[in-house]
Amino acid sequence: MGGSVLAADAPVAKTPVYTKAPPRAAECSPYWSLFGGWNSVESINSYSGVGLDDPRSLQFKDGYVVGGAVGRCVPGWNWLRIEGELSYRRNGLSSVTVAPEGTASRSGRVTALALMANAWADFNVAPNVTVHAGGGIGAARVGLRVSNISVTVPGPFPVNDSDTVFAFQLGAGAAWHFMPNVALTLDYRYFHAMDPTFRGAAGLATYSFSDDYQAHSIMVGLRGKFTTGAP
Repeated sequence: MGGSVLAADAPVAKTPVYTKAPPRAAECSPYWSLFGGWNSVESINSYSGVGLDDPRSLQFKDGYVVGGAVGRCVPGWNWLRIEGELSYRRNGLSSVTVAPEGTASRSGRVTALALMANAWADFNVAPNVTVHAGGGIGAARVGLRVSNISVTVPGPFPVNDSDTVFAFQLGAGAAWHFMPNVALTLDYRYFHAMDPTFRGAAGLATYSFSDDYQAHSIMVGLRGKFTTGAP
C-alpha cells in the first residue's frame, strides 16, 4: 500500500510544449511602384523617300517619362524581382537638319508608350538601403509628329505617324526603405525601341523616317508592398 501511495505521488514527466513558432523567412510580397523624371532622346537620323532624298536628322528637347509597375520577388530567391511595367515618354522636337541645306527650327514631338516585362536583382549595401540592376523586354508604340521635315523646299512636308516595335531596356538604381513597406527609389534607364518607321505624304511626294528610338532616363519614385506583413 505504501509503495502504491508513493508511486501515485511521484511527479509525472510531461512532454515539453513549444508555444513560439520558429522564425519565418522574409515574405516575398507583391509590390507596386510609381516613377517619373527626365528623359533624353537621341537624334533620329536615317531617312529615305521620294523627292526628298537628302539625309535628314531630327533633334529633340529634353522631355519626361512617367510610369508604374507591379511585381513580386521570386519565392526562394528573394533577391530577384520580376514585374510588368507600363511607361510613357515624350520629347518635343527641337530642329530638323538637312544635308547639305542646313538646320531649321520645327515644331513636333516624339512619344513612346511601352509595356515591358522586367527582372531586377537587389543587393543590400547598408541598413535600409539596397541597390538593384537588371532590364526587360517588351513592345513600344513610338509616335512621331513633325510640322515640316523640309528646310528649303517650298511647302510643308509633315509627318504624323506611329509604329509598334520590339523594345528592351537596361537599368540600375537604389532604394531607401524609409518605412517597413515603402521605399524611395532613384533609377537610370537606357530604353531602346528597334527601328520604328514613320511615313508622310505631301501631294505626290511620299517619304519616311526609319531609325532606332533610344532614350536615357533618370527617375525618382516610390515602391511599396501590397501587404502589411513583415518586410
